[in-house]
Amino acid sequence: MLGSAIVDLAWSEHDGEVSDFSALREPFNEVIYARTATRTLADEQQGGFGQDITDERDTRLIRGGLQWNLSRHFVKAGVEYLENRNFRDTQNIEDSVFYSLAGIHSGVSAAASPRPAPSHRCASTRRTPATSPAS
Repeated sequence: MLGSAIVDLAWSEHDGEVSDFSALREPFNEVIYARTATRTLADEQQGGFGQDITDERDTRLIRGGLQWNLSRHFVKAGVEYLENRNFRDTQNIEDSVFYSLAGIHSGVSAAASPRPAPSHRCASTRRTPATSPAS
C-alpha cells in the first residue's frame, strides 16, 4: 500500500503437456475381420500405437493494477496481457499406417459373398397350402 493507493502486480507461467508417445516403436496395424469372426482385441490391434502425438498447452500472464481511495470513492486502473500457446504435432512412426485383412480371410474379396435374402416375407406374398393329390 502506497498512501491511499494499492498496487497489485502478478506474473504467471504454466507449461502444460499432454503428449502421447508410442512405447512400441512399430507402425499402427489394424487387422480387419469379418463381422461374424471370433477374435480378441489383441488380434485386431497388431503393431504399436503407431503415432507420436506432441500436445503442448502453455500460458504466460502478466498483470498490474492500481487502486486509489479518494474519500468515499475508489478509482481503479489496470492492464493484463495473456498469451496462450497451443502446439500440436502428430507423427506416424515410419510414416505408415496399416490396415490388414486377417489371415483367416485370405482369398476373400469384398464382393465374394452375396447379400443374404431377408428372413421376413413381404406382406403381399401369399403361400398357398400344398394340396395332396386325390387318390
